[in-house]
Amino acid sequence: MEYYELIVHGHLGARRAESFEGLELRPLPDGSTQIAGFLRDQAELHAMLSRIRDLGITLVSVKLIKEDAAAKKP
Repeated sequence: MEYYELIVHGHLGARRAESFEGLELRPLPDGSTQIAGFLRDQAELHAMLSRIRDLGITLVSVKLIKEDAAAKKP
């Protein structure tokens, strides 16, 4: 498993947030949303990217967090 932090444009409403169950969603002060959590493999990452696209959400960034830093995440 690898820990990813994705940033998307805008704050997500409850309906869109349901699509990311099991992941941490955090609204950011600049109006974007951070979606973070552990993903099993590249296939799961690509599935999430497809979900973001299908929901019409603009992807701003994808960041893989190193294992040692991810271990410190709650």
